[in-house]
Amino acid sequence: SPKLKNYKIAGSNVPCYQVGGDYYDFIPIDDNRLGIVIADVSGKGVGASLLMASLRAALQSELFPRYKVDEMAGKLNNFIHRSSSPNSFITFFFCELDKKTDELRYINAGHNPPIILDKKGKVYRMESCGFCLGMFPSVDYGVQKVTLNPGDTAVLFTDGITESRNKDNKDFTEERLIKLLQKNVKLSAQKLLDKISDEVEKFTAGAERMDDMTLVIIQRCE
Repeated sequence: SPKLKNYKIAGSNVPCYQVGGDYYDFIPIDDNRLGIVIADVSGKGVGASLLMASLRAALQSELFPRYKVDEMAGKLNNFIHRSSSPNSFITFFFCELDKKTDELRYINAGHNPPIILDKKGKVYRMESCGFCLGMFPSVDYGVQKVTLNPGDTAVLFTDGITESRNKDNKDFTEERLIKLLQKNVKLSAQKLLDKISDEVEKFTAGAERMDDMTLVIIQRCE
């Protein structure tokens, strides 16, 4: 996990099969800015994994110091639309954390809205602002921004967390995730990540895992 002054950051990915269709990454942009991405490809197995590898390579080549978040998203969308089959698409969330301003500038292309929790447990959701990557050509993605205050925690996740099923065929749900976050608001980033993973494991005990599970936690120190 990256070291960023005044921040604690943790990430994990548990693939469902040997080759997964989820992806997260931390990409340093310059001395003050860190790019953070989480994404989930429709479909499973080798095809999904190859498409994600293409996205990863394209993203790395787009993130130079003077890039623009919205332009980068538009280019990635066109690239995925051109290079994948018609029913393939990627839910994609990208944010740029600026440690000088404590701002997160982000685009959300059809991904589960990440959750920001303040130190009192109040919740803010980083909603989707565009179609999934690869669905349609030439999509405009609006950049949103939010300031992280001391003690704020941002939780990025794929639907493998919230749609994990137990043996009674019930989903873990976003509601359950939010309650869990509110109950454990004082935990550090890595401990919170471990706690969520443990609770999902407990919930799904005895049921077959159907999807990759990916989590990223960004915490501004108090």
